[in-house]
Amino acid sequence: MKHIIDTHTLLWYLSANKQLSATAHDAIENEENNIYISQASLFEISIKVSLGKLQLPCEWDELFFKINTMGWTILNMGNTDFVTLSTLPFHHADPFDRLIACQALNQKIPVISKDTRLDSYGVSRIW
Repeated sequence: MKHIIDTHTLLWYLSANKQLSATAHDAIENEENNIYISQASLFEISIKVSLGKLQLPCEWDELFFKINTMGWTILNMGNTDFVTLSTLPFHHADPFDRLIACQALNQKIPVISKDTRLDSYGVSRIW
């Protein structure tokens, strides 16, 4: 099964943060699942690091190495995602989460996320 990992989920998984639910952890660890990291998450992380609001749990090179060695895929944003974004209601003010919601809806992929606001978009969410 395919899953998109939300930004906080990615960071919590990489740092072994106890806020990550057992269900989320198991879904990420399940070798039968295909895990996707949205480009929006990488944009969000980059911006927060540059503003000093976030310290990565590892260096960038190590982050990309982990993504590759885990067999995860970076999900690029496509034209359809931006079209969907332009029509999406503002249930969520965070632009990165809105982009992740668009990708989840367009690709019909559940999101591994604690963020219940994604439910307002009809996104299938695992936590």
